[in-house]
Amino acid sequence: MLGDTRYNDRLSDNSPKFFQADLEQKHKFLARFVAVDPAGFPPQDTLSRELMIRELRQDIEGAKFRHWEMPVNQMGGLHLELPDLIELTPFKTVSDYDHYLARLHQIPHAFDQVIANMRRDYMMAWCLALSSRESRRRSRRHRKQEWRKQPVCQASKEFPSSVPGPEQKRLREAVLMAIADQVVPTYQRFAAFVRTGIRSARSHRPRNLVASGRSSALSLRNPPHHHYRNDARGDSRTGLKAD
Repeated sequence: MLGDTRYNDRLSDNSPKFFQADLEQKHKFLARFVAVDPAGFPPQDTLSRELMIRELRQDIEGAKFRHWEMPVNQMGGLHLELPDLIELTPFKTVSDYDHYLARLHQIPHAFDQVIANMRRDYMMAWCLALSSRESRRRSRRHRKQEWRKQPVCQASKEFPSSVPGPEQKRLREAVLMAIADQVVPTYQRFAAFVRTGIRSARSHRPRNLVASGRSSALSLRNPPHHHYRNDARGDSRTGLKAD
């Protein structure tokens, strides 16, 4: 939520346990929204209820495809999303910097979860990774840069006047140490894992994938296309007329 900094000291939970709990919660929310009688609602509130019910139903339907087991695809993945934290995190107070530092310390665990999820659905995950041309290009471009020039290090370069000098020194050293000792080795470990998996996918992919290895894994299970189709349909039709 924009402006709410209570959770800025943590990364998202990507464990199967979390996704199962999230699905159960959505079932509960759906039942509560369906039970609401919209009679007497103004048109905007009626529309909001219908949109929420539709979104929850689509999320519940899509959960059977276990999207969390395919965290790396042609659109990116955790390895490409984390650098964006520097743009999304406010850096105004000492607490803001400590929150960012706490997130850096959690990056190894976040990648452990991603790797564990990819191993749960091995072939699907690697066929998607194999098709990730743009993802691989961006990863190679980042690897060519010296790590101190990466976006994650920007928080250690300039501080606002609201951060005292001694705190600036502490935070700068702590951020650079976390990146050098935890973030960089984690990315290297993940890169090695991906390279090994892609080699395995190339040698074991099903015959119905194209020889180039760039075909999506949709031919194996077809759910992402089905799910996106529902999303597109949902975005274009509400069943209600605008006044």
